[in-house]
Amino acid sequence: YNMFSIIFSLVAMVAIFIGLSLVRTGEGFRYRFNKKSFFALFALLLIVPSLFSQVNANEVGIVYDPLGGGIQDIALGEGLHIVTPFQQVNTISTKLREDTFTVSAQTGKIIQVVDGVTEETGGGQWATYQVTLQYRVEVANAQTFYRNFGGDVVAKSTIEARIRESLQENSVKFDIFSILKGGLNDVRSATEAGLLVSLAELGITVESFIILDVD
Repeated sequence: YNMFSIIFSLVAMVAIFIGLSLVRTGEGFRYRFNKKSFFALFALLLIVPSLFSQVNANEVGIVYDPLGGGIQDIALGEGLHIVTPFQQVNTISTKLREDTFTVSAQTGKIIQVVDGVTEETGGGQWATYQVTLQYRVEVANAQTFYRNFGGDVVAKSTIEARIRESLQENSVKFDIFSILKGGLNDVRSATEAGLLVSLAELGITVESFIILDVD
């Protein structure tokens, strides 16, 4: 939009300037510079709207500047901002987002103590978790988010892969019976801690990781 307004205003200024400078004579039209020609400069006012960008509530603005190296490291918060005609501002929602997944992970070996001797008695079963992730994009990490996803939409498969990786890493520390008898909260806490780091790499801030059910 900004580039179009610049080109349009320059073309309009030249056209108006020529039009106001043409004078009819007995032999046709002649070009003659006069005071009215200066009115062509008002066409430059068409550029003025492109000098401002509005970022609405619950949004963050990502600045793309083709003359400044592409995506800028400083994101714009809510409000009206002054930009150059060459800069393009794309917005991303900062509202809380929520997605639910069904994820399977392998649990650890079942350990028993028989006659004072610790033995592995099998295990390694698969647990199926019903989980919900609440997350958001913050102004400080918005440019990282935009570089990874190129817009406002997060691919659910990307988040699901990160959840599966963290759940697997922590589920294998417990056998299935320990998880069902009270270790589930330990799995949840450790998985959430892992997701805080893993998803931050993508520009996503984790607000809460909830395990709804496990089978």
